Amino acid sequence: MEPTIRVVTCPCCKKMLYAFERDAAKSGGPWTITKDSPAIKDDSEGHFMKCGSCSKRVAVEKATGSGSERWTISAAQKCDRVLP
Repeated sequence: MEPTIRVVTCPCCKKMLYAFERDAAKSGGPWTITKDSPAIKDDSEGHFMKCGSCSKRVAVEKATGSGSERWTISAAQKCDRVLP
């Protein structure tokens, strides 16, 4: 049986950034970002999340595929920008 939670770590501090969950009642349903994960925001540099552990700006981008909105950590990270 496949787990119902998957964790994505912050590329800056290596602690949990956000998690995905799958509805256990729907076999094979899509993975969705948990409600307690940081919100996806955007600014002049693009989309990002604020890490709850280190407060760094973590760049994210939309992943292509399956027709549903999915996000992934961007390959290029600066890890030098702390958000208030």
